[in-house]
Amino acid sequence: MKKILQCYHGTSKDSAKKIVSTCVYIESGRNEWLGRGIYFFENDSIQARKFVKAYKKIPDEDIDVLETKLQIAENDAMIDLLTDGDRDFIEQYEKKLQKEITRKLPPKAHYWKHREGYVLDFLFEKNPYVLVRAPYNIPKRKPKEGFCYALIHVQICVKQPSCIVRDTIKIIEE
Repeated sequence: MKKILQCYHGTSKDSAKKIVSTCVYIESGRNEWLGRGIYFFENDSIQARKFVKAYKKIPDEDIDVLETKLQIAENDAMIDLLTDGDRDFIEQYEKKLQKEITRKLPPKAHYWKHREGYVLDFLFEKNPYVLVRAPYNIPKRKPKEGFCYALIHVQICVKQPSCIVRDTIKIIEE
């Protein structure tokens, strides 16, 4: 059975128009927290807008948010860091390959800052998978007193763009 994920990607208005017209997203580089890939927020257009405003320093009036569906087939491999099993696997994988990973790093790379990104990229080179799904703490925000839920959002890093359902890419109005 295939799985469909509803995802959002914040970007500049110019980039959004190019993505919609070409149905092609540009991959982020090696220094991102989940490694190389195309980043989305699962079910959260507001976080997609806030992220691009805060981290890419794009003014609110110059931001568009794209809605996109991702389709994961039953036999597609994905890493889901919301589950204990996949978190344990990545941590054990990193321990086994620590020396080999650090040997492959470019000079002055900050391996310890984005360790999981390097591990996930290294794993992808050895055993390709479609995407990685991970919880991320919402920065600079604390839960309301008396509430116990964690303030996280779920980010998706697409490693194989073939899972992007191209005819679902659209700019949303907020």
